[in-house]
Amino acid sequence: MPYAFVLAGSVVFTVASATVTLGCMVWVRARRWYSYAWRAWLWATLGFVLAIALLIASFMPTLSRVGISSAPTLQYHVLGALLAAVAVFGRFVASGVGILAGTLLGIWLAARKERASGAIA
Repeated sequence: MPYAFVLAGSVVFTVASATVTLGCMVWVRARRWYSYAWRAWLWATLGFVLAIALLIASFMPTLSRVGISSAPTLQYHVLGALLAAVAVFGRFVASGVGILAGTLLGIWLAARKERASGAIA
């Protein structure tokens, strides 16, 4: 259930990105921004998926030891508190960082492609 908030945010992001991309494709004055829009949308989506996958994968070493019974130590309590904070807030940070990094990468790739084609002086 906690990932439902992130899922809702990703749906809103996808709808907004699709609207902007289609607007750039259809509207003549914004057509020069189309290459930026679709690359930013593509790479932001991939950044989001990768960030969430890395966050979930970061829990695997800890979750693989759940069945082991031992006396809890101070290190175990600190690690548990840290993992609880990451589990609660990490998905928001990871999804935001993934989308931002992907968007910036997409814009940079579009600018590089445009410079290489000679469209910008």
